[in-house]
Amino acid sequence: MADAHRFLSQTFLQIMLDRRYLPLSDFRALVHALNQKYDYDLSLDHDADLLEFINKLNPTLTSLHLKLSQSIDEEKGHRVLVLCNTLSSELSRNPTFNDQQMALFRQIVTAIVESVDGILDLEQAESAVVDIPNCTLSAQQAKNTVQQLIKQKYLRCSNDVVTLTPSALSELQPYIAATMPDQVSNCFGCNSLCLQGERCPGSQCKGRVHKHCAPTVFQRKKACRLCKGPWGSEVFSQ
Repeated sequence: MADAHRFLSQTFLQIMLDRRYLPLSDFRALVHALNQKYDYDLSLDHDADLLEFINKLNPTLTSLHLKLSQSIDEEKGHRVLVLCNTLSSELSRNPTFNDQQMALFRQIVTAIVESVDGILDLEQAESAVVDIPNCTLSAQQAKNTVQQLIKQKYLRCSNDVVTLTPSALSELQPYIAATMPDQVSNCFGCNSLCLQGERCPGSQCKGRVHKHCAPTVFQRKKACRLCKGPWGSEVFSQ
């Protein structure tokens, strides 16, 4: 069993280094496939077993400045495993990007967090460089940096709309909470940072909920759990 666990850990880490986040269902499918191929009997179907697997793997990743954790894919609503770069948690340094590129990334993150729905047009992301004091990046270098951030799974781009990936959200949650506390809150349902979610109709309330969490949250009463005010019907029509 120890050999099976070691082999699975190595295989999983190779996949995660490339993908950076993986739906939990895909991970469990991988475990079943390896069990069948190599005649293992390793079960991670239960959350307790999964947590034990993560806790055993993480100490081996410390020297690589990596950490495995669980999160929620805001766009799709499913649980994911994410591989976080612990050096990037404060958005101050990253071995891949220089200081100017990191400044651009911070500007993009701020724009996404401050947006109404947690998204940013690709063109806005690329032009965010003009808002950075003393930045020497050219327009083309800024575009190239955004593409690098997408390639390295920090940003996700679909139909020219840019969002933070699940791994980026997990890495940056402490930074976002510390630097923009008035702009963010956690989802009432999954307790994860909620950028792409419905806002409480109350003008002064910070309450938020993911659309995929709403049916559970409002099963008994359609009211905000923070201010206790009534919640609109928009979130229920999805």
